[in-house]
Amino acid sequence: MKIHGHSTHIIFKFNIFRIFTGDRRLNVVTSPPSANQVAFYTYLSHNLQNLGTHHPIVFDHVHINEGNAYSSVDGELIAPVPGLYVFSWTIASADRTCMETELMKNQEIIGHLISDACNHDDWAYSSGTAVTRLGVGDRVYVRTAKTHTHNVFGTGLGTSSFTGFLLH
Repeated sequence: MKIHGHSTHIIFKFNIFRIFTGDRRLNVVTSPPSANQVAFYTYLSHNLQNLGTHHPIVFDHVHINEGNAYSSVDGELIAPVPGLYVFSWTIASADRTCMETELMKNQEIIGHLISDACNHDDWAYSSGTAVTRLGVGDRVYVRTAKTHTHNVFGTGLGTSSFTGFLLH
């Protein structure tokens, strides 16, 4: 192979490859896809109505699900590997509605937010983010809390979503 008129040799070893061009050497570190990659992004494709207190919110439209750890049937991530994870969720409330939600790790509340449009004709959006350490089999999901008008909006002026990934 020739680059800029110089003979070039490429040597691959593990996840490092070296490119030699004349008297110059370039080391490039690459990382192949890991079996431990976990990342998902999902959102509601429709409105949810008549939700009770502490009802799991099942985000049904899965945009990406690397590692297949998120279930659109149960609305939860089940950790396939231990590590530090990051989660974020957004809840949309329509005119004169409100929704209080909690981010759950097994039975522990690790995040909380209120999307409040109860007293006015305007949509409200609230987002929360949490970082937590998970062990294999730990479950993370979003559920309704005590204060709400029993509806989560997934169509109309916006959508509600849930995302997460393995940080380290």
